[in-house]
Amino acid sequence: MFTYDSYLQSLYQIKQEQGVKGLQNINDDCIAYLECDDLDVHLPIVQTKNKQDEQFYLTHDFKKRSNEFGSPYQRSDSQFGTTDNAVFEGHSTFVESLFNHKKSQTIFGAFNNYLQKNSNYNYLIKIETPTQIFTYKVVSAISFNTKSTDISRQLSIYQTTIFSSRADFDVFYDNIKQCSVLGELDDAEYGDKFLTIFTCSNIDLDYRVMIVLKQLSAELI
Repeated sequence: MFTYDSYLQSLYQIKQEQGVKGLQNINDDCIAYLECDDLDVHLPIVQTKNKQDEQFYLTHDFKKRSNEFGSPYQRSDSQFGTTDNAVFEGHSTFVESLFNHKKSQTIFGAFNNYLQKNSNYNYLIKIETPTQIFTYKVVSAISFNTKSTDISRQLSIYQTTIFSSRADFDVFYDNIKQCSVLGELDDAEYGDKFLTIFTCSNIDLDYRVMIVLKQLSAELI
């Protein structure tokens, strides 16, 4: 019987056996594979050529089948490792096990856990392409109410992809520090590259969650 967990496991097996190129043979929109051992998140990431097409992956899975869970994607106006602040977006959902009736978080839902500081976390994620492995570390975890009268700082973080000057970076960095529910987890400086993971709250549908990470390294495979 098809379950979303088994579907993700099948994609994981393809990645393990054939690498990211194996996933690209299934869907040429695939650009990378994200892994976060802290939260047991293992997902392919897609990217479309224009913003209009991004909406497709809100209602279709990696194999382009209609599915309410969608498939996480990189915004078309950003590129991790190159853009100053790339943006990944994905649903935050629960899946109920067929046999033990437990609900597990899937897609980007588990990133909600980074809103609670945990000494067992290393706060690292890895993003693998056919030729490189990028390592990122969390520097900010943010939750905000979309119906609040003042969310200018949060929207600025989400909307900023390029720092045209040091002043732009200073504003961005101040915003991610001021908005973080955890306080600053790691230092960052002008010239660093960032990745913002954007998803819904698992608690309140009016809330959104942003996890901002700093690139630590990029290694050739």
